[in-house]
Amino acid sequence: MNYHMIAASLLLAGSTVASAATVKYQLGVEAYNETYKETVNSQPFMKEEANMTGLNGAIIISTSPLDEVLLEGRYARGNSDYTGAAQQADPYGSLKVSSIKRRTWEFAASYKRLVPDWDGVKLGLGIGSRYLEDHLDKTPTGYRRENTLDYAIFSMERPTQLDGGWSMTPAFKYKYLLDGQQDSKLTSGTLTHTQNKGSGYDLSLEFAKTSGKTEWLITPYMRTWHIRDSEVVLDTYEPDNKTKELGINLGMRF
Repeated sequence: MNYHMIAASLLLAGSTVASAATVKYQLGVEAYNETYKETVNSQPFMKEEANMTGLNGAIIISTSPLDEVLLEGRYARGNSDYTGAAQQADPYGSLKVSSIKRRTWEFAASYKRLVPDWDGVKLGLGIGSRYLEDHLDKTPTGYRRENTLDYAIFSMERPTQLDGGWSMTPAFKYKYLLDGQQDSKLTSGTLTHTQNKGSGYDLSLEFAKTSGKTEWLITPYMRTWHIRDSEVVLDTYEPDNKTKELGINLGMRF
């Protein structure tokens, strides 16, 4: 199934109804620390830790007081520090390399509905896609890696009005991997591994301050992924890996 086509269809549907709905826009900047770890037979195999900065944006289309469509995207880049080994037989930690370029983008489209009987809880369903480019070709015996994850989204949030024009919205997002692919750019060509087992979750706490028609946003967050061993190709595979991102977003909604 082509999940990119599904996402494009949702974007088209959102733009179609926008003319008959209330539309808000959101822009922001973010900074986060990312830790990526691979394990083989439950033992550490490699780790990358990066400080990333980026831009993000969203379109919120309210089709009724209860229903909305959310279209969102982000782009970030930074440098990572690598810990691992030059050869598989070498001990973990025997090789360390700094300043490895890393960049990522992500797009998602969701439908959300407010459930009045649930004390103002808002539930959402959607689909997303994340791309990550990792320049491990700087390391000995390393190679550039391109990873794509297509996933389904289930989200839950509950806006709460505070004093002084402030609001607070804790949010939870569960991500279920639909299709994943790791392309390893070797000197002999590209080796592709399919990753079809994985999930992740996002936690965030948005604080918003209303000033006229603009809301100013401060949102600390955590994003995670856990991807299982990939399918075996030519006696190789991508190991079980976990990603954790801890950061903060500063933005505006208008």
